[in-house]
Amino acid sequence: MKKYLLIAFPIVLFIGPASAQITKAVSSPKISNGIKLNLTPGIKLVKAYLFFDGGKKVSDSNIAEVNQNMNMMIQVKRFGWVERGGKVSIGASEKITSSLGKVILNEPDLFSTLTDISAEDAQYVTLKAVITSTIKTIKYFTVNFVVWDKWSTGKITGSYRFKIR
Repeated sequence: MKKYLLIAFPIVLFIGPASAQITKAVSSPKISNGIKLNLTPGIKLVKAYLFFDGGKKVSDSNIAEVNQNMNMMIQVKRFGWVERGGKVSIGASEKITSSLGKVILNEPDLFSTLTDISAEDAQYVTLKAVITSTIKTIKYFTVNFVVWDKWSTGKITGSYRFKIR
């Protein structure tokens, strides 16, 4: 199975079953780390969680170090995205805002240059963010994201918060 990688500094985006942190689908969705999600009809969630590079799950406190990559995995069931010949076309946006209201990152389409990908790989979307510096008055960061089907109205919107130690 092919692995796709798109880099949009300071976000790195992986699509596809990339490593050991991918497990079999479960019968009911598992959402961890206070991730809030809204899915349009037809998109079925398997799980959503945060993990660090190397696959270690982020504790429910959602605390990372400066320069430590915070990864969010969204796994959906196949056939939620419109397929054409076993391929899909999805987009992803991400906005990171500090607790002081300052926008740290605002990427409207991380997949703007990515063409069709395999429907199998599109079941796994990982958005990666890193905070390279911070100040003590910032209490947390809020990540808002959207993953959408470019060939239909299918969409996942959501958010989560994390802190820097």
